Amino acid sequence: MQRMRHELIRHSSLPAPTVRVPWQRILDLEPVHLPSESPPEPVYDPGATLALIYTSGTTGRPKGAVVTHQNILANVLHLASCLPYREGDVHLHAAPLFHIIDFPLIFACAAMGACQVTIPKFSVQDFCAAVQQEHVTHAALVRR
Repeated sequence: MQRMRHELIRHSSLPAPTVRVPWQRILDLEPVHLPSESPPEPVYDPGATLALIYTSGTTGRPKGAVVTHQNILANVLHLASCLPYREGDVHLHAAPLFHIIDFPLIFACAAMGACQVTIPKFSVQDFCAAVQQEHVTHAALVRR
């Protein structure tokens, strides 16, 4: 079994995380060790499955919905037009990351340079604390 490797790679000009992690690398100050073998050939298939999101079954039985790379790209472009994130914005993932409201935002925030923070489970107290502590500028919430 291959061991998972964790690294946070950032540039020294960017703000440092509030919590120091031992696996942080600063791109312009420390070497990044790459595997010696050649990388695999890139694959370009916009219709390839990126994820299988399970629905709640509000219109019938729960089912898996295929989300493709082109679906997410379309979501990112749509979100860029209606939720204009900018570098320095902070998005709070208060909904579960596997929920279709929040899943595309993982990619949209990264594409537009926004910081992302999460809370383990939604509660009003945790939400408000995160908004205050992390200076949250955006969040997507699900209403029951």
